[in-house]
Amino acid sequence: MFTSRQIFPDTKLASLPNWLTLSYTLFLAGFFCIANAVDLYKFYLVALLLPGILIAGNTLWSLRKSALLYAILLYVGYMFMTSLWSIDFSPTELKRTFWISISIIMFSLITVHLRHHYSNTYDGILKTTCFLTAIAAITSMVAWYSKNPFPSSRMGGISFMDNPNSIAFAYGFFTLLSSHYALKSETLRGRSLFISISIVLMVSVLLTQSRAGALATVAAVAVLCIHMLGRKSITLIITIFGALATATYLVAPSDLVSQQIHRGLPERPGIWKTVAEQVSNAPIFGNGFQKELLVDEQGYVSIANYAHNAMLATARDGGFVGLSLHLAILIIALSRAIQVDNNSMSSFYLSALLFGFIVMTFDKDQLIDRPRELWLFFWLPLAILLAEDFDTESDDAGHFNQRGLQ
Repeated sequence: MFTSRQIFPDTKLASLPNWLTLSYTLFLAGFFCIANAVDLYKFYLVALLLPGILIAGNTLWSLRKSALLYAILLYVGYMFMTSLWSIDFSPTELKRTFWISISIIMFSLITVHLRHHYSNTYDGILKTTCFLTAIAAITSMVAWYSKNPFPSSRMGGISFMDNPNSIAFAYGFFTLLSSHYALKSETLRGRSLFISISIVLMVSVLLTQSRAGALATVAAVAVLCIHMLGRKSITLIITIFGALATATYLVAPSDLVSQQIHRGLPERPGIWKTVAEQVSNAPIFGNGFQKELLVDEQGYVSIANYAHNAMLATARDGGFVGLSLHLAILIIALSRAIQVDNNSMSSFYLSALLFGFIVMTFDKDQLIDRPRELWLFFWLPLAILLAEDFDTESDDAGHFNQRGLQ
């Protein structure tokens, strides 16, 4: 499955590439086994962010022609600045948002560095993480259903991502990634391994009973398979109609769908209406990233504090300006994904964007957050795609820009 060269890029054990490779792998694996999110964030700051400073300057310079990089920097920078005009402004929260913003940018740059300079090693990192994620999923099944009824109860995770929706989104993304490696593998052993991993993770997604997670995974894997099996001409159409069909399925009532599947849907329109009212209060520049805490009629914290739609949350906090920058990221990423996928005879990037779009249309809130599942299915694929913009002319001799994951 993996070679020693895929795991450690440098023959010198005590080297920056080897340190970044090991720390990056442990960081991704930590999403599925570390019980406290704060501990994972501390590990990231010490083991990745600090040594990552050494490669940040050259990586930024090599991405100076990337429209996607500028879109990401503008979005993160602007959303951070909106904290200054928040109703409940807090200097402590401003400092926290600053470091999280830096963390996201540095994670992207480290990903680009590893993906470009050590492409085989980086593929080894992702393959290893797929395998470890499957192990975590099996462990979750055993741990959960040894104490809860099977299969009626919603399975949670064994890490800090114990919420069924959160773990479904994480498992779903790695289902997509494993399916990609299964389709790209040139050996029966490789195909069999990653097909098995995909099945385990897909079953785990279904056991969480997350509608958005299951539909995002099925739609994304379907697009991936259809494209990589040669029917490239209809991939974009399926992507568009898949998103529309998913939206219709989740929102429209149907007598054919059980009450279990429609769990929680009646709350969504009310939440979106409340968030839309907040948007109307500051339509141009938004209400600020430090969002106002809403309470219901009984004095309890309102469920409308969580937008359940990433674009609505961006509009609430950053107004028209923030939403425009959000859409710029998606449009530029979509354009670049189509270009790269066509060159690489794959549709991983397009499928990953579809996955994220479905999830963030019916779930999620702010995009700037500490390491959680959002980093896995949104910031990670964006960073991998960003590596395709690496300017090879500014690189050392012998380095080259790979097209698509291998």
